[in-house]
Amino acid sequence: MIYIKESVYSLPEDSLCKDVVIPLLKAMGYQDVYYYHGGSGEQGKDIVCWEKDKLGSRKNLAIVAKAIKISGKAAYASGTTSEITTQIQQCFGGSYLDNVSAEPQKIHECWVVSNKEITKEAIVAIESSLHSINLVNNTSFIGFEKLWELIEKYLPVDSVFNKLQEVGEVLSTVDPHYQPRITLDLNNRISLEILEKYPGASIEKPIVLSTVFQFPSTPEGTTAKEAFTRSIETGEPSEIPLEFLKSLELPDIFKTLFKEVDYKKGSLQIGEVVNPKHLFIKIQILCRDGDKSEIEGIDLCVKWQGSKKTTLVNIEENRLFNISLEIYPERSTADIAITKNKLLSRNAYQLFLISYTLNCLSKPCSIKLIDQHTGLTFLSQETEGLGEPISQNELDLLNDFAELQKKNNFPIILPLRSINDEEDRIISSIRSIVHKPIRFQKWVRQEARFDAKGINQILQTIKDKGVVDFHIEAEQKVRLFEQDISLGKMKITFKNAIVENIEEIQQKMENPSMESSINVVFIPKNPKEKARVEFLDWIL
Repeated sequence: MIYIKESVYSLPEDSLCKDVVIPLLKAMGYQDVYYYHGGSGEQGKDIVCWEKDKLGSRKNLAIVAKAIKISGKAAYASGTTSEITTQIQQCFGGSYLDNVSAEPQKIHECWVVSNKEITKEAIVAIESSLHSINLVNNTSFIGFEKLWELIEKYLPVDSVFNKLQEVGEVLSTVDPHYQPRITLDLNNRISLEILEKYPGASIEKPIVLSTVFQFPSTPEGTTAKEAFTRSIETGEPSEIPLEFLKSLELPDIFKTLFKEVDYKKGSLQIGEVVNPKHLFIKIQILCRDGDKSEIEGIDLCVKWQGSKKTTLVNIEENRLFNISLEIYPERSTADIAITKNKLLSRNAYQLFLISYTLNCLSKPCSIKLIDQHTGLTFLSQETEGLGEPISQNELDLLNDFAELQKKNNFPIILPLRSINDEEDRIISSIRSIVHKPIRFQKWVRQEARFDAKGINQILQTIKDKGVVDFHIEAEQKVRLFEQDISLGKMKITFKNAIVENIEEIQQKMENPSMESSINVVFIPKNPKEKARVEFLDWIL
């Protein structure tokens, strides 16, 4: 969507990001442009994306977007240098998960973008704070005039666009309550929006469109009537040919804008609700068998609204579930549908959370919708089960990988393809360790290197006891799904060992020019002796 200059200046932050900055970044060649929309993990970043530098390496960019004037005030408030500086530091301070690969990425560059003025005092104050942490050269400031230059350079602007600016100035005077806004999309289609000139204008003077339709008893008339009735009752979209329109009474602002229009040509399109208000909730699922699951951070907004049904859907970015809530005011009831979002990456923890939640829904349970701001439950519904249960084997497997992902602190991506025999063997080994982190295994021979002090301790212990106990520690890693996965620290304890090459060691110790370390070969005194193997990160 392309806006005239004055419209860009007046956009709120959400529209600035979605309708201006994101299309601009894509037009500039940036890839995987992703809008956080205030989600968890934002850490100062409103938008992230990346491009390749001259050497072909990935260069990650974070955007801190503001729709207010950025001043040089030091107090911590919206649009002040303290707030902006904190957000910039957060951008560089933490990694983010790439929206496509789910791999952690570091930010290399940050732009502070505003559709208002960024004062020189603000830039100086922010840069002085960034100098001490060497971030000033990686941070750029794009105020309104610079932003408009980029829009003119990278987004299509033609003669029609310039005419729209002139038209917009004329339209601003047609009504004291409403401000028409004309926009032009990338397909050169013109859209008209009617906006309040001030808060409460629509309450003071509502826009009322009075129509009378007449549907004849023909197949076409019956189809149109059914579609019209369904739209009125449920708000679902429909397209009604204007040949069935008997009369039309327009509100004053439309009469001014459209004085000579043939209302019998074309069609009336009833579409989705344009509703800027959001309902932020969490869903709590309490199963009768004691299982419990919660879906947090749900951003619901009205999609369709009619006289008998209102439909809300969730729109949060990177959502795990698609949620639809249908409310029937006359019956004082509501229906909820929860399905998994198939567009997600194969992140092990996300897949476990999805499967576990769907499994909870498949059982007799109570579903509660809770307002995240107040903590109050505004809808509670009992069900005997929705959907098919997930097999326990699948849940256990995903749970193990989810725990492994948390231990490794990076996403483990499970493949869409079938698992081959070698991968199946490795997975079985991993799961065995997760569930049984302490085991005993037979050993025949173990080598290790020691310095002179360690050798003397071993020789003295052999002399006193005849045997020696020792242990080795190392990090255990496996290669699976083209990823190196750590199983954590492994400790192997060997007891009642004897030194096979003790004479060789004694000779080397008597040599003044001995090596800095000597190789020691241990063997069990009793062939049936077993070593204790502990995977320390998995022991409770």
